[in-house]
Amino acid sequence: MLDRIRASIPALPPAEQRVAKLVLADPRSFASLPVGELAERSQVSKPTVVRFCRSVGYDGLADFKLKLAGNVNEGVPFVHRSVAEDDKPGDVIVKVIDNAVSALLKYRNDAAGHAFERAIAALAAAGRAASVSSSTASATPVSWHRTGSTSSSGWA
Repeated sequence: MLDRIRASIPALPPAEQRVAKLVLADPRSFASLPVGELAERSQVSKPTVVRFCRSVGYDGLADFKLKLAGNVNEGVPFVHRSVAEDDKPGDVIVKVIDNAVSALLKYRNDAAGHAFERAIAALAAAGRAASVSSSTASATPVSWHRTGSTSSSGWA
């Protein structure tokens, strides 16, 4: 993601280039700062920050920040942030969502890859696989054929 942003800088308007440089300078902070602070640090308007996110292929700032946070936090250990009785409602939401995102990233990094690798190994060892689909428009037989594997397909 950061490489794609770096590569896109020459094609961006000057104001959006300043936003891109801010992302590259400190992606972790960018993912957590509010749009007003990002605009101020980039010396651009708030709409320019959002335009930058769309220019590099995301639906908007929220989508960009979510993907960026996942990208920069990949492999980072889970750190629990407890909700305190005196937390403001906004702080509670941030802590709950941060904990949920951290848990999902931990699962993705720890478990999901191993299970997927085992499934691929089992399919490769089988030499033959059956595909069952509830749609007559299934592309699975074509996909199996392209890999050189034998396939049979049945529709439910």
